[in-house]
Amino acid sequence: MCRNSDNGCIWAAAIRDCRERSDTLFHACVACQAYLSHGPSESFLKFYEQLLTSVQSDLHYPYQQLNDGTLGATVLLCTIGMLQGVPWTIHLKGMKAIFDVYDQLPPSINPGPLFSHCLGIMGVFDLERLNVGRTTTCLNIWQRYRKEKFGRSNNEIDGIEIISGLPRSLIDVFAVEVSASAEEALWLWPGYEGSITQCHLWESYRLAGVLDIRHRRKEKIGNDVERADRRMSNVSNDDVLRRGLSALDAIYNGREMAAYVVDKSRPRIHTLFPLFIMTLEVISAHQHRSWHPLLESWITIEAALDQTSNTRLAWQIIEDMIESLKMGFQYTPDQIAKMRGIEVLLL
Repeated sequence: MCRNSDNGCIWAAAIRDCRERSDTLFHACVACQAYLSHGPSESFLKFYEQLLTSVQSDLHYPYQQLNDGTLGATVLLCTIGMLQGVPWTIHLKGMKAIFDVYDQLPPSINPGPLFSHCLGIMGVFDLERLNVGRTTTCLNIWQRYRKEKFGRSNNEIDGIEIISGLPRSLIDVFAVEVSASAEEALWLWPGYEGSITQCHLWESYRLAGVLDIRHRRKEKIGNDVERADRRMSNVSNDDVLRRGLSALDAIYNGREMAAYVVDKSRPRIHTLFPLFIMTLEVISAHQHRSWHPLLESWITIEAALDQTSNTRLAWQIIEDMIESLKMGFQYTPDQIAKMRGIEVLLL
């Protein structure tokens, strides 16, 4: 889950420390590595069962056994679920027990860097806007993470979140409940300092976020959302889509992306969310057929770069939507995911 040496040190130190206090994080690391090395093998299933037993034990006796290791194990438990392509948000529910324990801590006690690091990751996992087919309710973990500073540096408070690669200020906007004001917040987001490619990426997220909000609001309140939105913004869905696709085009044609295709050691540029949302907009609008080959070429690139079950299932949902539209049915991505019994994180 970590993308730089500093956070790698946090995990390494935490594993050594937590093994002495609790086996839970150790079991999580072993199970995750077993899956990465051997897939759903017998050895993995054995380690996975040990992990589930250990986490359940911690949660059953929260005030005696919960520690940073339990939180780290929960992160890895969710990750294993994504790697397998099975529902995983059920594991987020254990966060309530963890929060209840830490709420009882005196203000003078700092939970430590692993707690803060894992809380931020779980906050991203919990974002409703990045989840497709979710069967559990959002716990607003990101808001909790932003509220609890835990003595973090200004860079950790205002900088770029390492898992998503997005500015934390932009994630703040994505964490807002879907509404007209949430769309307005996206339009008003001032941006953040970064490389040219990063700025294109963040712009694609911002514009995809606008389209996503409009789709979600339309599902809830019907076509009246069109009139409500137009009073707030005169930018049509087509115009938002064109601008978003331009940002993606700049990313895929940029030198940094081209270099990454050759050198896989470079940090990932995660375009799954904007590419998924904009592809959804194109196929749902029944127009812009000339853009289909371009979108398909980008999807091919992403599928080659990220071969996890999570990403594969995201594109399977798109394929299912296309097939259902051909048969005269118009399902939402959430409906298709739930019919298939899957949960996807668009990250």
